[in-house]
Amino acid sequence: MCLYEAAEDDALEVRQWYEARRAGLGVEFGLAVDELVARVAANPLAFQRAHGETRRAVFARFPY
Repeated sequence: MCLYEAAEDDALEVRQWYEARRAGLGVEFGLAVDELVARVAANPLAFQRAHGETRRAVFARFPY
């Protein structure tokens, strides 16, 4: 399994966890993931460095 697939699996698991907490919350989490990924892809250098050249993007709403 490549890193991208592992990240997708992890996000799907978290989405299911949120959905189990409240109907529709998992969908909202999925949309937040898509939006954050799009922001990172559009401007990766806008995000703060976490370690070396690795940058970190944080959700505003979801503690993930």
